[in-house]
Amino acid sequence: MVTSFRPKSAFVKDDTVLTTVRAISDLSELYSQYTEYRLEILEERVRAHLKEIRDRKRANRRFNTAATKQFIAEQQTFLAAINREVVDEDKVIKGFTDADAHLLSADLKLLSKKKLRSSDLFGDESL
Repeated sequence: MVTSFRPKSAFVKDDTVLTTVRAISDLSELYSQYTEYRLEILEERVRAHLKEIRDRKRANRRFNTAATKQFIAEQQTFLAAINREVVDEDKVIKGFTDADAHLLSADLKLLSKKKLRSSDLFGDESL
């Protein structure tokens, strides 16, 4: 079973990544649990937005196009994050974890590697 600290609310950003456990886990079980959890969040968000749309309609208020487009864009980002975390099984190197894989940009990865090399050379872990 996958357990981690995560927001209780579906409306709080959740940055859960699988980089530290993917290579040492049963991928079928990991992906099943992770995807179910994330899709439940998405389901809760969609239901809340749908309720808002229906409430506005019942109150004879105009459809909020901007809010709906923003909601859709946020959910696309959320789904893209899920897609990035569910790596094809043939691309996972069993037993190998890339500690920096969770860093989103190449710049952050490069900076992390430079810091690692500096601390190795100078024995200074504060860098």
